[in-house]
Amino acid sequence: MKEALTTWCSTKTNKENIKYLAYGKTTEGNNKHGYVFFILENQVDIMRKPFVNINGKEMKINFSPFTKLDAFDGSYLSIIDDIKNQSKKHKTKAVFEEYGNLKTTKGYKVGDSMIEQSLRMNSKAEAIAYLRNISPAWVMNNEKIQRNV
Repeated sequence: MKEALTTWCSTKTNKENIKYLAYGKTTEGNNKHGYVFFILENQVDIMRKPFVNINGKEMKINFSPFTKLDAFDGSYLSIIDDIKNQSKKHKTKAVFEEYGNLKTTKGYKVGDSMIEQSLRMNSKAEAIAYLRNISPAWVMNNEKIQRNV
């Protein structure tokens, strides 16, 4: 899955790298499907049909903003926990895989480059989730500023 998404997000001139990927899939039953949450190193705009080639099969991928999911509470960790708990949700066997390292330790200082990157994001909720993942305390202290942006 990681290789399929990497090739789908890349162009001929720019190879895109996935910084973190959480992948959960149900392995039994009639409703076999998977959920993927991934973070790219850089933001990418792609105008391609949403099909990937996995193990010789062409599969359609549906993208939805993670901020619209029911499990989203303002941080990435709630989405990852929801993907981990797919076996409980669907009452079938499920597999969870994780690639990369998601920096979730609290106490990082939010710098100008991180604020600049959050301002380039498509939605305000996505930007706040990005900053909250870096430093929840900074987000709480600067919530008034973020409402005005």
